[in-house]
Amino acid sequence: MTDNTMRLRKPTFAVVFLTICSALAVAGLIFRFQHAATIPLHPPGKDSSGALTHAGALQVAKRAVKTQDTWADRAKYEVDRIGNSWRVQVTRIEPDGSNVPGGWRSIDIAADGTITNYTRGY
Repeated sequence: MTDNTMRLRKPTFAVVFLTICSALAVAGLIFRFQHAATIPLHPPGKDSSGALTHAGALQVAKRAVKTQDTWADRAKYEVDRIGNSWRVQVTRIEPDGSNVPGGWRSIDIAADGTITNYTRGY
């Protein structure tokens, strides 16, 4: 090979490499901005002010029962607002639809989503 041939290959490789890197960077930015529009401005379960919503209180209660018991998916949840906080009454339901004696929980949840009381049935 001559010196002229070597000189042409190096810049050609650099141009191709930089073109590929630029294309990947642009594709990454496009992907990021397309999906940024679908990200909510506030987390699920909270309103725009950051306060816990009905759905958020239900999520917190389900997660708490799932952590403490094995029947979170076989329960009835009743969510009530008390001032700025929430109280969730959870009742364990048998496959035949009957309530289980002592199979209830009362969960108090603060406006920020922290559990302030978790009472087990007896």
